[in-house]
Amino acid sequence: MCKLCGKRNVHNQSSLDCSKCSKITKIPLIKGLEKLYCHDCKLINIIPVINNLRILHCYGCKSIIEIPTLNQLELLDCSYCSSLVKIPLLEKLQILTCIECISIRDIPLIKNLRKLHCHYCLITNIPELPGLEELECSGCPNLKDISSMNNLLVLECDNCPCITKIPLFENLQYLNCNNCQHLIDIEQNKELFYLNCNRCVSLKTIPNFEKLEQLGCCNCRLLTFIPNSDSLEKIVSAGCIWLNINNQHYDMNIKKLIRLQKWFKQVIVSFRLKRLIKQLIPLYYHPDAKGGYFHKMNMMKFFNKILIP
Repeated sequence: MCKLCGKRNVHNQSSLDCSKCSKITKIPLIKGLEKLYCHDCKLINIIPVINNLRILHCYGCKSIIEIPTLNQLELLDCSYCSSLVKIPLLEKLQILTCIECISIRDIPLIKNLRKLHCHYCLITNIPELPGLEELECSGCPNLKDISSMNNLLVLECDNCPCITKIPLFENLQYLNCNNCQHLIDIEQNKELFYLNCNRCVSLKTIPNFEKLEQLGCCNCRLLTFIPNSDSLEKIVSAGCIWLNINNQHYDMNIKKLIRLQKWFKQVIVSFRLKRLIKQLIPLYYHPDAKGGYFHKMNMMKFFNKILIP
């Protein structure tokens, strides 16, 4: 049933919700309307020009082919609008979510944009958006280039097979580039504290990030060296060859590996520890073991049996 049908006066209100309506074919022009929710309305193909509109949720409206220029719009969620071919230049837009908009090829240069979520779009590049703080562009099969942005704090670009480089971001803190199989270079982002580069099979080196606290580098087959960061507290590295007795960095990696576990220090002094490394590694650094943090008691029992004569 159309939610507009039961309303006597829809010409003066600040919010309109006609979500999942199977009858409505046209959004009325409503004076003072600021919030419009029309997601999953299959028959709507046009969003009218509403001058005061600040929030628009039209995701799942597969017949919409165009979003008009709404000068006051601050939030737009047009995800799963498969017929939508273009995002207009909306000067006041701060949050844009256009997940699986498969007809969109470009993201416009919106200077006030703070958050952009464009998973599984066929875009080829992310422009330099000066105000952007959060970028999630996972699963974009054609994405090749992400411009450097000084205000960016969070970047999730996992499963982007065409990305070869993570550029320098002055304030980047969180980076997830999991399964970017052609990634070969990550710039030394000095504020980075979290890095997930699991299954980046072409990556050979990871820079020494001064503030890095958590690192995931599982199945990075070409990686032979882990960062020498004093702040590093947790590493998950199953399936990597960086811990290999024939590796020239083996001794250094072992020392760093041991230093990661603060409670582990009480047995470092044992000369017999090194011969147990091969037995300990699968227990401590298996992905399900959470780096050993949640298995302290079991590990200490193991030490008591092995190390104590």
